Parts: sequence; C-alpha cells; structure tokens
Amino acid sequence: MAASWAPSVEQVHAVIFTRGGGTFGPATRPTSVQVVEIVDQLATELVGEVGSFDPSAVIPGFVGSPGDVVTLGELARRTAVLGSALQVEDAFFPEHGDSSRGDRLLTQYLTALKRLRQAVDDVAAAVEGGDGVAGLGTIGFDRGLLATEHTSAGLGLLPEQLV
Repeated sequence: MAASWAPSVEQVHAVIFTRGGGTFGPATRPTSVQVVEIVDQLATELVGEVGSFDPSAVIPGFVGSPGDVVTLGELARRTAVLGSALQVEDAFFPEHGDSSRGDRLLTQYLTALKRLRQAVDDVAAAVEGGDGVAGLGTIGFDRGLLATEHTSAGLGLLPEQLV
C-alpha cells in the first residue's frame, strides 16, 4: 500500500520531462505501473532513512509560499518525487548521457532528504518538548539508525523549488 504522501506518476514525470506534457502510461517506457513500483519502494526507503512520522504534522518554523505551512507529508512527497525521478532516469534513460542532469537530481534529492530528516527531528522535539505544535497530539517517532550519512552541496532550495 502506497504511503498517503507518495507522489503521483504525473509528479515524477514532470520532474523528468520539464518540457511538454503527458505522463507515463501502459505503453510508455517506463510504464506507469513501473513508476508506481519505484515510488512505493522509495517511500519505504525514505521511512527507513528518517523513521516513521505523522504526515499531517506541521513543521515548526518551515514556511512554503507566503503564509502556507508545510507538513511532513508534503516535504516527504517532494523528497520522494526527486528520488523517484532520479531512479527512473538511471534505470530507464541511461542513454541520455547527461551526467550533469543526474548529478543535479542527486544533489537536489540529497538536499531534500537532509531537510526531511531535520524536519522529522524538529517535529519530534517540538512534541517532546511541549512546544504546542497545533494539532499534533502524541506522535510516536521511530528515529531508527541511518545506514549512511549523505552530504550535499547545500543548494538552499526553497520548498516550492523541490517540485
């Protein structure tokens, strides 16, 4: 079962094919079913990396567009879009040969993953510290152990730039 915050096939397509419309379907390479499988696997891996979280939890001090609050689910979706697009590019379009595009996607994904990890920790700290983040109630966090530590170029992307 897909995570409630998992990106759609169309959202992944939009990152890979920035020019032109369309999406993945039954007759495309990859098919929409293959992209859904990649998205589902990546969502599982993200939870393994950052720990379980309440997707409706509001991230303290993290604001998207003016006045909009950002939830863990929204940030996880943005991260999963980038990771899924990267995996689709690597698996199905190696002939594109644009390593700079792959490098950019990887850097954006790692930056988004770092932000998601920090946001999960920030929400957990706010709940544990009684900072009164509205609507959260009691949330159990499984912070888990991270198998690897990633580095990024720290692009400083704004939430709306993550997709």
